[in-house]
Amino acid sequence: VEDEEGNTDYCKTVIIVQDNQDLCPNSSNVTGKITGNLKTEKGDETEFADVQMHVGPKMMKQVTTHADGHYMFGDLAVGASAEYAVKPARNDNHINGVSTADIVKIQRHILGIELLNSPYKLIAADVNATNAITAADVSEIRKLILGITSEFAKVQSWTFVPTNYVFPLPIAPWNAPRQVLVPMPNTGTHVDDFVAIKMGDVTNNAAALTFTNATSRHKE
Repeated sequence: VEDEEGNTDYCKTVIIVQDNQDLCPNSSNVTGKITGNLKTEKGDETEFADVQMHVGPKMMKQVTTHADGHYMFGDLAVGASAEYAVKPARNDNHINGVSTADIVKIQRHILGIELLNSPYKLIAADVNATNAITAADVSEIRKLILGITSEFAKVQSWTFVPTNYVFPLPIAPWNAPRQVLVPMPNTGTHVDDFVAIKMGDVTNNAAALTFTNATSRHKE
């Protein structure tokens, strides 16, 4: 580097070249791959989810799922210390799948008349992220339906739980992980699927694929 007076010096920097689209051929056999699918509880593939791969605190790659709900990270370094964190996220169209039918089911759950019958539905009902289902959640959903708000204040429109996660207490699923940690001691393919949960939708009628802007709002 040189300034206007002709004084010169040098500095060191680092350039990291990434193949985010996995287009470059693999030049080494010492690599691994992480892949999987994002599907709703009823088995619908989920698109428009941004799946991030982290190494420690740094995000190394990100891919967006298409209509097949599939993601893949390839050519990953392996070794005793190699560990990758994979986390999906999606935050669009909060009203998708949310209607007064969901309010009715959540109210019946709160009153003990008809309990929500899966941990995924319980997670979906907790739209204010208090690790409980109360009238406050109903209020947040009602505001969304009536158009008073356009999105939930405390949560994104979707959340994702690893498919192979076993809930130790299904009636209290609040601490379910939202990512998977994948150690890569050996080469090969690691498959990690996720269950996609549409927040506010306990009737499982949200469109996980392309969703138009046309929605119907039902006032109570």
